[in-house]
This record gives sequence, structure tokens and C-alpha cells, in this order.
Amino acid sequence: MSDPSADPGMSTERPRVNDGDFPGKLGDSSSGDNHGRSLQWDDNDSYIDLSDNVRSFAGLNEGTISFWICPEFLDEDMTVFSASNTDDNQSYFRIMVRDIGVMQLHVVNDGAEVARFYTPSDKTVTHNGSPTMQDWHHVVLVVDQAKSEFWIDGQLSQSLEYADGAGARRAFFSDVENVNFMAIGRHETSEANATNSYTGWMDDFYIYDRPLTSDEINFLY
Repeated sequence: MSDPSADPGMSTERPRVNDGDFPGKLGDSSSGDNHGRSLQWDDNDSYIDLSDNVRSFAGLNEGTISFWICPEFLDEDMTVFSASNTDDNQSYFRIMVRDIGVMQLHVVNDGAEVARFYTPSDKTVTHNGSPTMQDWHHVVLVVDQAKSEFWIDGQLSQSLEYADGAGARRAFFSDVENVNFMAIGRHETSEANATNSYTGWMDDFYIYDRPLTSDEINFLY
């Protein structure tokens, strides 16, 4: 859990300038590949299992999750990050790309919805075809003691709530009991057909144990 305010800007922990045309964007692994120094998720078996680290995060009731994302548009929901109780189909913390290409947070504990909201349609993060640098987006979920909110590409995003949902209430890891599975790019519960994954690229995935400020978010962007 490194602190971006303590990063001098010279480490590999922050996005690097590409070639001057995309200041603040990710650098390429090779010239012109447009993927940055990233990982690709290309099937249901592509995910990073963080379950051994659950105890380090389970007690956090506020914090920040930051990442660069370049998801393919598949007309279906895709999981970016999930922390869940795999013995219960109704207990999870899930950041996802919705079927309409926007970000959504959905948090449920033992069937009771804690938070559920999404970003507007002008903040889509998906792409069709071969990705370019413009298809990369910086996404930050900030959770403080009052609320949860998304920042997209350095800007605070509006939170859209479902008519029957819990809205953008404060919701973080401690709001889900008995978490035993945590992963980047995969969602699991006790129901096998509820398993969900991600298709596309991700980079610079960070979890912080406090809400970042707007200056810190824009530093990462």
C-alpha cells in the first residue's frame, strides 16, 4: 500500500509519459504497441488470485482502488476486481464494467445490498477493435466514511443509482463478512454460473488503506 504523495515520480509505480503526445498516459512495452506495460486477460482462466492476502484487507472500512483499464466491449458484464465469500452467493464486493461499457460498484453482504451505483454513459471505458492509447482509461474508486465514488481519467464521475438499489453509500472490504476469495479479473461465489471474468488489458493496480485526495488521484493519472 504505497502512498502516491511519497512517490518522487521516478519509480515504476506510476504511469509514465509515452512520447509527449499522451502526457500522463502509460508507456509502451515496445514502440507503438499501445498496450503500456500491462497484463492481458483473454479467457475465463486469466486472473490474479489475491486470496492469500485477504486478512490484510478484510478490516478496511475505507480506502482507494486505482487502476488503468482497457477492456474490450463484449456486451456483457465483466469483473475488474472482486472480494467474496465463496460459500455464499450473496456476499461480495465487486468492481465491474457493465454490459453498456460503464463502471459499477456492487457490494452485498449476506443478501443485503450495501452499495450499488454506476457511472454515466459519457464515461464509457470499453473499446471495439484493436486498442489505441485513447482507449486506455484511469479508474479510481474512492471510499470514505460518507460515500463511495468513481473518478474517471482524473475527473470525479457522477454516481447513478438504481431505483431499487442502495446507491453510492460507503462500502469497502469490512462490509462483506467472511471474505475468502479476492482476485483481479474474476468474480466467484457459491453459485458456479455466477462466476464472471474480464477481457482486455489492465495495468498499475493499487489498493490504498485510505481515501486519496484529488491531487493524489491526478498524480496517478
